[in-house]
Amino acid sequence: MKRIIVLGGGYGGILTAKKLAKKLKKQDVKITLIDKNPYHTMLTELHEVAAGRVHEDSIKIYFDQVFAGRNVDVEMDEITNIDFSNNILTSETTEYPYDYLVVGTGCKPTFFGNDQIKENVFTLWSLEDANILKEQIHTMFKEAAKTKDEALRKELLSFVVVGAGFTGVEMAGELAEQVPELCHDYRINQEEVTVKLLDMAPRVLPVFPEKLSANADKKLRKLGVEIHTGEPCGEITKESIKYGEQVFKSRTVVWVTGVEGSELMDNIEGVETKARGRIACNQYLQAEGKENVYVVGDNIFYIPEGEERPVPQMVENAEHSAGTVAKNIASEFKGKEKESYNPSFHGAMVCIGGRKGLAQVGSGNMMFNIKNSFIALFIKHFINIVYFFQVLGWTKVWSYIKHEFFNVPNDRSMVGGLLSRKTPNIWTVPLRIWLGISWFLQGLPKLTEKLTGGWADYCTLGEFPRDFENKGLLCQIQGEVVNEYQTDVSIAAPEDPVIVEHNYEDLHGFELVMTYITDFFKGFAPTNYGWYGSEHDIPYILEYFQQYKWIGWLFWLIEWAYDLFIVIADWSMNTIVAYFAPLFELVLAVGETGVGILLIIGLFTSVAALGSLVLTIMVLVGSSLAYDGIVLTELFWYLVGSIALLNFGGSGNVVSVDYYIMPKVRAFWQKIPLVKKWYTYGEKIQ
Repeated sequence: MKRIIVLGGGYGGILTAKKLAKKLKKQDVKITLIDKNPYHTMLTELHEVAAGRVHEDSIKIYFDQVFAGRNVDVEMDEITNIDFSNNILTSETTEYPYDYLVVGTGCKPTFFGNDQIKENVFTLWSLEDANILKEQIHTMFKEAAKTKDEALRKELLSFVVVGAGFTGVEMAGELAEQVPELCHDYRINQEEVTVKLLDMAPRVLPVFPEKLSANADKKLRKLGVEIHTGEPCGEITKESIKYGEQVFKSRTVVWVTGVEGSELMDNIEGVETKARGRIACNQYLQAEGKENVYVVGDNIFYIPEGEERPVPQMVENAEHSAGTVAKNIASEFKGKEKESYNPSFHGAMVCIGGRKGLAQVGSGNMMFNIKNSFIALFIKHFINIVYFFQVLGWTKVWSYIKHEFFNVPNDRSMVGGLLSRKTPNIWTVPLRIWLGISWFLQGLPKLTEKLTGGWADYCTLGEFPRDFENKGLLCQIQGEVVNEYQTDVSIAAPEDPVIVEHNYEDLHGFELVMTYITDFFKGFAPTNYGWYGSEHDIPYILEYFQQYKWIGWLFWLIEWAYDLFIVIADWSMNTIVAYFAPLFELVLAVGETGVGILLIIGLFTSVAALGSLVLTIMVLVGSSLAYDGIVLTELFWYLVGSIALLNFGGSGNVVSVDYYIMPKVRAFWQKIPLVKKWYTYGEKIQ
């Protein structure tokens, strides 16, 4: 058995392990993912947790959920050394031998060798960092609310973000957006609070074009962020930071100036590292000189052919590299050729709080600057949802949607509070019970009628006709069989002639044929002799047959197919009406009664509401078809009521049986192996 170890459960590591499990499911391999946490963290969303917009669970993805039902073992451990010569990973307590190693340990904040900075600032590179920063922000407001010293209050309420790249801009914007909420909670004048964004670069987001950078600057200032650029940072203490010739008093300095290789990369030997601890790789993403060691994500140092710079340290690179590494390792098992890593990146998105943002998207030289906040945030959320589908399917997508749109505090989402207002579920109880009573009273009389004899009236199956022979459109005329090529045809007038739209005597050749076929298929009408087109047409068609016998087979085929269709359709409809119609009516009656009972007692409320919605649509459509387009508008309130009760996990949890039943059902459902593997369950939302 070959041993494959994926070191690190970041964006690249988690996708690599999952793809390997899929590609090598028929191979004799053991895949192990090692990480110091039991969960994967959405690092790009840390600012949302730090500024209190979402709960920390919204950016966690637990490994046991991701790899449920898959050939991936997860070890929670911290590796301290890699022996590339003997193929062994070492932690403080355990050794892990490997045949193939995938390095995806990610990065850590860089302090450019200045430990003094590290001791006096807050970072934002892990969930722990985000929670510490969140607590610090609240502590500063709490302390400021208690002090009467104006200078101290100003120092406590001054927040500085160093680094105006993606993370810095997002953190400053998120914090500024949170300030009104914090001021309200701690009864502080909003004018006393300052949020500063510092960078030695001449402008914010220097990797973006100037116009897009200027737009970000404008949006930040509109939120109240003070922006200072073009000067280097100097000494930083617990109470202040020197910027150029200025000194800003602050107890909270957030350091987000850049990253370097993880701590493991600081002490690693046996592979070549470049550019702050990134591992030099070949075109297959193998570490230089180590064919059984692959690299994903931020740890890659590789310059693709035709490019001047190494691949960027961004999420899209992690996702692309995961696919390449998984495919190349699988190729070694299957004896196939490896593929070179030639990624194509499609831009970046920046959130400035929950309501503002901008983006640059496209491919190659075709990049588009998006200043509209709604469009930019839509792209950002869409990309996150695509990623979640890859990792944890429906489970995480639904959780993400709830956190980002439905459970958002203080209207901090791209649609404001349009979707996030919460109403106590107790107000849905009268609606639920009344809708249930209405369905119960609709279904019970029908069910009683069916169970007391109405059923027996319908149980006769239609018999399939045994005389299906050559009785086509051109051959059956008042019971006489006419040869297709007979030229002398006399036809008696039918009792119920069909109105014909065209005079076929005026038509010739192909036009005659196409016109007839068109009328034939759009104008079926019943006569004494079956469902046929006008029999007045037949002499002209027969005459045309005589002139153009070489395509007579085409008309014979159309005639035969039509006759077969009519016979089968007639038999099918008789059978459906005779047998399935009463069965359908019984099922409908049971459904109406059952949905009513479930809604009244509040059992499986969301499922019952969905059933109510389906039943309402069926009745509306059925009544419209039966009564020539007349719609039973009195059923519209059923439609609205059903939609209002489709609150999964909400409307049925108050004054209901669901309050006792659903927790047990949910726990049982989540233990089913197939459900876990395909992520078809919902997480409990904080």
